[in-house]
Order: sequence, then structure tokens, then C-alpha cells
Amino acid sequence: MMSWNFLDSVLDCWISVIYQTAGGKHVEAEIPWTFSQKTKFVRRCLKTIDPLHGFKEEGLEILGTVTRIGKGTRHPLAHGALASYNPDGDIFSFTRTILIDNKKMQKITISEIPGSQILDDASECLRLAPAMTAFAYRLMEAFVPDYEPE
Repeated sequence: MMSWNFLDSVLDCWISVIYQTAGGKHVEAEIPWTFSQKTKFVRRCLKTIDPLHGFKEEGLEILGTVTRIGKGTRHPLAHGALASYNPDGDIFSFTRTILIDNKKMQKITISEIPGSQILDDASECLRLAPAMTAFAYRLMEAFVPDYEPE
């Protein structure tokens, strides 16, 4: 989760720059807060804001990997509770309560994730960290007045 938290923080940096200085205020009235809102916002901005055109290809590629990890292992780990571990198959089970029926009913869900997938996605987060950070610095250099890299 710590690897994921770093990526989430860097994504917040992307959003701050895009929203405050690159035209994102014209795409959404409010700063996105949930993971799905964040990824949709950045994706929409990269595709529609002309000054972000030079960032589009790389940003969408990084965002695709972040989204895959976010929907795969991050969600059950961040929002679920470890329910069991099966050492024979190296499978972790996480339970989580979700809302259904227009948020009028709750349902318990179980996500089973192989330990190898958790490790692979954690490694992918560590691999993405420098690329996301470099992207954030380029956004700041392009859109934040008076920004000087260290």
C-alpha cells in the first residue's frame, strides 16, 4: 500500500497543476477526490485541453497502468479487510461492503488475489514512481509560473 500511496500523491500533484493552471477548472467544477474521479479527470484533460497535447501520449500510457493497478489490487487492499489466506494457492481473500440498489442496500463482496499479483503490482508501482514524478515536474515547468526545478 505504501507504494500505491506514493503514486496517489503524485497523481494529486498532476491534478493540482492541471486543475489550477492548465485549464482543468473548465473541465470540472470541483477538484476530483476519489480514484475513479481522478483518473477520469486527468484522462479527459489530457484529451481535451490543447496546452496539454504534448503530455497526452505519455500521460495516458502512465494513467493506463495506474488504472489497471488501481482496479486490480489497490481497491481490495485499500478498502477491504483481509479475511483469509490460502497458503496452498498463495491466495489472499479480502472482504468489503459495497452499496447496491441505488445505495439502498449493502452487499459483502470477496476479492481473491494471488500473492504474486500483489507483489507484481507493488513492483509496478515502484517502477512507475520515477516516471510519474518526472511527468509531474514537466507539468510544473510548463504550467506553474516561477517554478524552478531543484
